[in-house]
Formats: sequence, structure tokens, C-alpha cells
Amino acid sequence: YNYEPLTKGDYIYPGWANGIGWCLAMICILAVPFMMIVHVIKALINSGSQGLVDELKEGLKPTKQWRANAIRANARDGSKSLFDYVQRGTETVRFRSGKGGHVNGYDNKDLRN
Repeated sequence: YNYEPLTKGDYIYPGWANGIGWCLAMICILAVPFMMIVHVIKALINSGSQGLVDELKEGLKPTKQWRANAIRANARDGSKSLFDYVQRGTETVRFRSGKGGHVNGYDNKDLRN
């Protein structure tokens, strides 16, 4: 792999300008793995009697605030919404809208009794 500094026409940008560009790119790219590490560390600290795997699974579920915002956005979108929310016991479950059954990785078989 041959790295060449950024150029525009005959102008070659200085090394510090390329460095700033790489730093900005890495901040965006590394945010996801960094937050994954933070999530795993928090799960290790909080695992206690629940166990690490269960704590990680719980951390990957949507929060109540996220779900409330999603339901509000769904109601605002009306028939244009891609999902339907159905109350199942204490949980609100999201399903793909429409009558197509299995669409883009979502299977609505739980809605059909």
C-alpha cells in the first residue's frame, strides 16, 4: 500500500493538514469500538449476580425512553410507518408493517395466531 498525501492540482497539502484529516476520520470511525468497550466494561462492573452475558443482553435492549420515542414517531408517521407496535404482556413488541409476511429479515408470524 502506497500512501500519497492529499493534492489538489499542483498543490500538495502539508503533513499537518493530512494529520488533521486522519484524526477527524479516526474520531468518527473509532467511536463505535470505543463505545463497545465502554459497554463491556460497564457490564463487567454491574454483572454481579446476574452474570456477564445476561448483563450484556440487557444492555443491548432498547431503553424505555427510546421505545417511547419510537412509538411517538410511529404514531406521527401513520400509515407511512414501516413498523407496528403491539403490546404483549409487559413488553411492547415491534413488527414490520404490511401483509407481506417475511419482509427484509422480519417475520410477522407472531402477529398471525
